Amino acid sequence: MTHLNAGRRIVGVTLAAALALAAVVGVSPRTADAASCIRFSSGQFNAPGNDNLKSNLNGEYVRIKNYCSAATSISGWRLHDYGRKNTYTFATGFSIKPGVAVTIFSGTGTNSSTKRFWGRTSGEIWNNTSSERAYLRNRVGTLMSTWPPAVASKPPPKPPSANCHPSYAGACLTPGIGDYDCAGGSGNGPNYVAGPIRVVGWDEFGLDRDGDGIGCE
Repeated sequence: MTHLNAGRRIVGVTLAAALALAAVVGVSPRTADAASCIRFSSGQFNAPGNDNLKSNLNGEYVRIKNYCSAATSISGWRLHDYGRKNTYTFATGFSIKPGVAVTIFSGTGTNSSTKRFWGRTSGEIWNNTSSERAYLRNRVGTLMSTWPPAVASKPPPKPPSANCHPSYAGACLTPGIGDYDCAGGSGNGPNYVAGPIRVVGWDEFGLDRDGDGIGCE
């Protein structure tokens, strides 16, 4: 073998090794970073009223947020309670845009990019004991985030007024009199509310557009 051919062979092997190393270094950290910044941001295990009734099921929820700088797929990720008695699987192709929060309600409703519904029609998913936890796992089962309840350290919630919608705090929205829109916005009412207001349950009137728990910002 000539010195020229030997030199070419060494250069080729070295280049191949360098490319392989670059591939490992370039892909693995980004994948890990993308996974680690999807985590719980809030939750409510104890719905106002009777947790087991269909009308109250969307009062219990958990919320996850994408703290990444890019849209991240959570296709096939699973959310479950303590003891894995109840498991929710995110649909194929589902992803979260950067900085966006997604709320997973226990009851029924129309899925969107910021709201997902477990589909329960009776019976709570999250119990109100100190041992309850929400667990978020990626598609291969790795635990990515947990959400601990604060039931034991918080006073019991005040019962909502009979004339106010239980899903909104900071303003009294009267149920049964038609839709509400944010005052000063483009909605056509017939009722309007000035914000900001806290959304503490199912957002029936769609006032929390970005899913961060605050309506009419």
